[in-house]
Amino acid sequence: MHHALQINEIITIVVWFVGQPDSSVNGEADPQKSLAALARVCRTLSEPALDVLWSDLSSLFPLFRCLPGDLITYHSMHVFGNFKFQLRRRFTHRDWDVFFKYSARVVKLRVIPEGPECIPPEIYLALSLPPASIVFPRLRRLHWVEWTGTAERCIFMRQLLGPSIIQLNLTFTSRETMTAHFLGLVSTLGALCPRVKDVEFFGQGDLQEDAVGALSETICSWHDLEVVQCFSRLNITALRHLASLNSLRILRLQSLMLNPYPTDLWGVSNGSPFPGIHSITLNSTFSTLSTAAEMVSSLQQMHVAPRSFTAAAGRVSENSMVQLFQSIANGFDREALTDVSVSELAFLAQTLPESSRINPDMFRHILSFQNLRCIDIQSRRDVFMTDGALLQMATSWPHLSSLRINQRFGWQTRSNVTLHGLRNMLQALPWLIDLAVAIDADTFCPMDVESDKLGNFCIYRPFTIDLLDSWVSKNIPEVAAFLADIFPLHEIGRQDRSIHAWKNTLRTRETSGYVNAWETVIRTVGVINKVSLKRPQTQLRFDRDGDYDNEGAYNIDGGLLLSD
Repeated sequence: MHHALQINEIITIVVWFVGQPDSSVNGEADPQKSLAALARVCRTLSEPALDVLWSDLSSLFPLFRCLPGDLITYHSMHVFGNFKFQLRRRFTHRDWDVFFKYSARVVKLRVIPEGPECIPPEIYLALSLPPASIVFPRLRRLHWVEWTGTAERCIFMRQLLGPSIIQLNLTFTSRETMTAHFLGLVSTLGALCPRVKDVEFFGQGDLQEDAVGALSETICSWHDLEVVQCFSRLNITALRHLASLNSLRILRLQSLMLNPYPTDLWGVSNGSPFPGIHSITLNSTFSTLSTAAEMVSSLQQMHVAPRSFTAAAGRVSENSMVQLFQSIANGFDREALTDVSVSELAFLAQTLPESSRINPDMFRHILSFQNLRCIDIQSRRDVFMTDGALLQMATSWPHLSSLRINQRFGWQTRSNVTLHGLRNMLQALPWLIDLAVAIDADTFCPMDVESDKLGNFCIYRPFTIDLLDSWVSKNIPEVAAFLADIFPLHEIGRQDRSIHAWKNTLRTRETSGYVNAWETVIRTVGVINKVSLKRPQTQLRFDRDGDYDNEGAYNIDGGLLLSD
């Protein structure tokens, strides 16, 4: 081989490159097959190629298939799309050597529910008695989905855990999963994996107190956590431990339902809780945004300074969104916060008063957060906004790059925002590249197109606008001309400059006319832009009398080009 391939660093780069998906060939090339072929070229390339090939496993199946055929047999299960394995004899030292050859290379492993018909308990038990103390010595990231909590699976999982693990994702599918065997394993995680920095506990349903205690005790055993995502309840002791960590950057929690909230919830006597936090997410799966609001309010006057805040609720109540925005204003640093995301995902069966609609008054508490860059509001509430309200948002948040108001559900009523109001807001937001709002283009008339303001403001930067469930009628040419004036690069070959309407919003027979009309509007905008693109840079124009201006031509900026 070339002498360059005798340098380990170059070999590592080459092997890593071979293992990357190649998007230029439409996904036809399989990096796994390429790595396997590279591993068979020579001894120099074999070890590095095998390291990359086996570094990331989505299941245990590849390891089983490398073992001798008389040890573990398997056949395809067409019903489940998996394999059924069967243990034929006991493991020998030679079998373990084969297993270790590949398991020692695994860096990331996912073990998902396969079903008892795929991997019987005797295989888990056989793999739990290795001659070596650590079966996966290089394992750093483990994602384990537990759905039975059987002793055999828990004993085998203990073999996967070791001091090399820094990222642990543990999912339990139901309360029945939290057996004595599984809880016993959870309680030892801190001792078995003392270097964990990124942990995720995800459980279905509300857990019993013994499970909450086990998870909380484990959280308290880690002192270098950077990312914590716990979608099951934690007790107050665990919350106080997390609040004291200087290393914690990302926190995603299930909101606590306490009534009343203790004044010393966070147990911080000196300094501020969460001193290094970047992102906070609070989930109120079984309640409203008021639960998250109460938890944020408990941070009042504590100078918590996250850059990003997300709140999600499974139910809707009249004043919960207002309470949340008010708690944000009282609990978070106004200079630090840049991203706010709020969602209410429950189906809105009850009828709420008009005051509870998403309206300008809801946002009054956070208008003083002048460094906001991204705002995403998703709710089944109706939306009532005006031109003045959008302009006030733009003036209060001049650094906005993304603004989405009910992109998932639409505004569900006729918007009070006009095309002129849309343009005024866009003119005040020079950094905006992503917008989702509804407008009322139904009242737009030909006189609006003849306005002198056309041609004075265009957006050439990457920009995506979703007009949601906006209204439009027969004034399609005028609306298209107005939008083409603002977005001259739409539909001329750039995917990052696009206009949408009724893309994700629920469509009915009553709204089908608007859907078809907007499809025509957007298509017409593209035609106008493509025609404009073909125009020469110097153009003749009519003078005041309706004749061609013979004294010269105008360039694309409107400047007069004098003839020689």
